[in-house]
Amino acid sequence: MKTSAGGNDSPSLSKQAEFYDRRWTETDHRLGDDEQPINLRRLQQIVHCMDIIEKRSPKTGRTILDLGCGSGWLGSKLRRWGKVSGLDLSPMGVERGRRLYPDITFHIGNLVDFRPEVPYDVVVSSEVIEHVADKHAYMKTLLACVKPGGYCILTCPNPKVREAWETNGFALQPIEEWPSIPELRALFSKNFQILRHRTFEFDFAYSGIFRVTSAPKLLKLISIVGLMPAYDFVRRFFDIGFHQILLAQRQSPSPVPFDSRQTSGSS
Repeated sequence: MKTSAGGNDSPSLSKQAEFYDRRWTETDHRLGDDEQPINLRRLQQIVHCMDIIEKRSPKTGRTILDLGCGSGWLGSKLRRWGKVSGLDLSPMGVERGRRLYPDITFHIGNLVDFRPEVPYDVVVSSEVIEHVADKHAYMKTLLACVKPGGYCILTCPNPKVREAWETNGFALQPIEEWPSIPELRALFSKNFQILRHRTFEFDFAYSGIFRVTSAPKLLKLISIVGLMPAYDFVRRFFDIGFHQILLAQRQSPSPVPFDSRQTSGSS
């Protein structure tokens, strides 16, 4: 498991902030985040999880935190379910978000230190945990941010297919530490009930096994005969999607057993 793009040591927080500031100032944003196909498919999965939450726990005035929000494109899509706030390390990303989405409350800061005055009904953290070296500190922030009985939606890459992903030549971020499927489940199992955990985005590369599973002629044939849902089920079974998505509900604290001896008077 790689800790950083440049070596074994995690870069300083200031170096990470500088990287993301450059990203927001140098990247060509003419094609918005919400227009990129891979982001739209990820958004579709998150929206499905929000619909599950709505069915399980209908509520008006829901509060939502976009943890690691960047410029807020994902948070802007979550506004239909409630009042959205966002937190990000990059001042430039937050500045852009405040211009684009003035109705979202943005915070600048290191997420492992963030402690809200009031926890949220839902925390969404998409493609963030893999860029945080201290996973247990990340989970402490989640516990501080999600109300008991509240929900968390998380997406991150799947290290099982990392070698194929790297053949695409994508630029690495300062920290690239992807939790495996068992590792992610273990992080959540103590304080959350996992409601949904699967992989998706199966046709992201054309190397190795994906030269077969994502061959255009094969995909076209499967689509023509109407077997794509079954084919995706098989690929989910073998966990070969690029993204993981996890939906979990925070468990309420167990009540302290009542001890009548603590309240009875002395005889």
